[in-house]
Amino acid sequence: MRTALLFSLLLVGLLGSHAQAQTVPIEESQKAVLAFELRLDMLRDSELGKSLNLKDQIGEWAEQQGNGGPDPTTISRIFGVASAPESMEAAQGFATGQVPIEFSVKIDFVDAASADAFVADAKEKGAEAVEKNGKTYYRPTNEGSPEGVVMHLATSTTVEMGTDAYVFNGDLGQILSSGLGEAWKKVPDDAIRMAMDLEGAKDFVAEAVAMGQENAEGMTAAYLGLVDNAKNIRFGHDLSSKNILTLQATCTSESDAEELRGGLDSMLGMAQMGGGMMVGQLNQMDPAAGAALKELLDSLKATSDGAEVGVVVPKPAGFDDAVKSAAEKFGLGN
Repeated sequence: MRTALLFSLLLVGLLGSHAQAQTVPIEESQKAVLAFELRLDMLRDSELGKSLNLKDQIGEWAEQQGNGGPDPTTISRIFGVASAPESMEAAQGFATGQVPIEFSVKIDFVDAASADAFVADAKEKGAEAVEKNGKTYYRPTNEGSPEGVVMHLATSTTVEMGTDAYVFNGDLGQILSSGLGEAWKKVPDDAIRMAMDLEGAKDFVAEAVAMGQENAEGMTAAYLGLVDNAKNIRFGHDLSSKNILTLQATCTSESDAEELRGGLDSMLGMAQMGGGMMVGQLNQMDPAAGAALKELLDSLKATSDGAEVGVVVPKPAGFDDAVKSAAEKFGLGN
């Protein structure tokens, strides 16, 4: 009995120390305040996506860019998280190939062969193997590669790349700020979605807003200042959902939410005025498209409920047909 108990305690201790070795503590300032997801398979497989032949369209676009990245037709999903730069000055490091943030991006491929090919291509361009926590990672060594970045096969069909602090940690719960974790739970289940913890990035956001206001004209400076009212913002876009666009925010108080709602309504009103002129022109070329655009513009309205603010744009009747018609006129799609 004693032997069994001692063995159990020893096993628990070993497992505990192994689990600790799997993660690297994340400083609060390093935690992710931005999360995004792009579900390419949802976009491609939607009825509108098939009609527009998005699979080939996206592939042709990527080929024209010639950036040497993976073939997007082999990708089903991209999910990423990132911290905020310490300052606007630090953010300028992106222009010189530096990485002034912590980040992780997971790319889900349609099959294992595509994932293997992506890793093999990276190794061929130059990468050294790094052993950590019983796994093999690859650190790019070719000229121009950013420092402190690694990649690995997270699963047979998923490649993860990012900074050491995030990739070696492997625990999304430790990487996300508490504000981002709460915001992500509220993001709509759309093909394209994003959430940002503005409170977690308040210093960087405040500096960015101040710089924007210095260069802003008219009411733009006042609109930028409304960012201070929000704790987080969420965004969703989908081609097959009943709502094609969703913009939401959680504010610091009900009064801040009402102020933000009023500012959003003002901006949406200007969009409606500008779009109204387009409706008249579109009606002459394609009445169905003009009707869909008018319905979309009429739906632009911000609402508030307690500390929550939202703009939800329902898909107009005939929207898919209008987009297909416009695509045919411009020679896109099938």
